[in-house]
Amino acid sequence: ACLVLQAFCALLAIAVVHSENRMASAIALGSFATGVAASVLLILAHDRPFTGEIAVSPQPLLQVMPEAKAGGGE
Repeated sequence: ACLVLQAFCALLAIAVVHSENRMASAIALGSFATGVAASVLLILAHDRPFTGEIAVSPQPLLQVMPEAKAGGGE
């Protein structure tokens, strides 16, 4: 919710700054909105990194911390 509110405020500020030139306003708003949409999509796609089609396995962590596999503590 905070990201959407921040994006809305930034879009509003961009619209106010470029209000004199419609073409510049359209380009700036379109490019920023595309960036926001891509960011939200990436956040939602990687919301749960250990499940789904693009799941991350614990293998790299086990290579770095082999004692975790044995059940060792800190």
